[in-house]
Amino acid sequence: MRPRMRDLFWSYYPPTEDNWTTINTSAFIALDANAILHTYRLSPVASESWLSLLESLGERLWVPYQAAHEYQRNRLSVISGQHRLITDLKKLVDQAWRTLQEGFEKRQSDIKRSRAVTWQSLEEALAEARRQFDEVIAASRSDQVDLVAASEANDSIHTRISEILASRVGNKPDAAWIKKAIEEGKERYAQQIPPGWEDAKKSGADRQFGDLFIWLQIIEHAETVRVPTVLITEEKKSDWLRIEFGKSTGPLPELREEFTSRVGEPFWLYSVAGFMRAAENFGYAIDRPAVEDAEQLEKETLDSDRNDATTSRVQELIAALERLSDDEQVPERELRSAIESTLGEWLSSELEARRPRLTGPAATNIPNPPR
Repeated sequence: MRPRMRDLFWSYYPPTEDNWTTINTSAFIALDANAILHTYRLSPVASESWLSLLESLGERLWVPYQAAHEYQRNRLSVISGQHRLITDLKKLVDQAWRTLQEGFEKRQSDIKRSRAVTWQSLEEALAEARRQFDEVIAASRSDQVDLVAASEANDSIHTRISEILASRVGNKPDAAWIKKAIEEGKERYAQQIPPGWEDAKKSGADRQFGDLFIWLQIIEHAETVRVPTVLITEEKKSDWLRIEFGKSTGPLPELREEFTSRVGEPFWLYSVAGFMRAAENFGYAIDRPAVEDAEQLEKETLDSDRNDATTSRVQELIAALERLSDDEQVPERELRSAIESTLGEWLSSELEARRPRLTGPAATNIPNPPR
């Protein structure tokens, strides 16, 4: 009997119901560094729900050493970045307020002579707007993690994460392991074998091969316990996710195949928001407002990443257009003219639309398992 299409190409299909049952009941849950750091980015309510969910996983929770190390290394940067954002917003509001006041004062005599609007109503409207802005800024500051406590590794979030992951972190790899993993990484990256090859241009072994370290550590741990694995990550790159029509449909088939071939068990991947939506399948229900906050943060992050990608792409095209003026780069005049015309039309439409043509993965679209 010939094998069925689904059997031959199983990694291009969602897990079967039996696989979902196995995953939901017995998989260990691995955390990437960005999933742990997400605790600082969520609203206080969503952050509390996320931490409670992680606590509920108990013995099923596990963190690769590389991910835990990246969390420790980047934690203060994430916290200070949020403080800088609030400070920058306060400066922006102050600047806009001064501009408004100056503009109104220049037209003060005209406004006072006008029958269309009164000076008093404008003053009251401005004062109310400023009051509301100040309230938002003050509330945002009150929600921020205390920098002194954070620098002393004593803020409430870090303390709780340290307790949750107290005995759930993988062993530190030795120099021989790292050397072997780097050698393997160079071969994999040359063939664009996932994950991590999109980081090939980064400087430093830890940044260039960090994703691969995490992947290899996950597989090695899974080989010892022989159970399915779920990785929770905020990765959006195409060396982790299968992207179709600008959206993610789950982990790359190559990753699922490699994991199953070595471990003999299924592998799946969730974003933080995706796992919060599926939490009920893992024995813990999360209130919808907390899930919505995580989904909104994910959407805003995706939109920001797409805009950054578009900006970078436009800059590359501008540089390409500039290079076309060099006869040594493109000696044929007619070819140069055709390229200039094509790139110019694309660039014009890109700038006019102000929307990215090259969209990244949307982890919120990773399908949820059946209940």
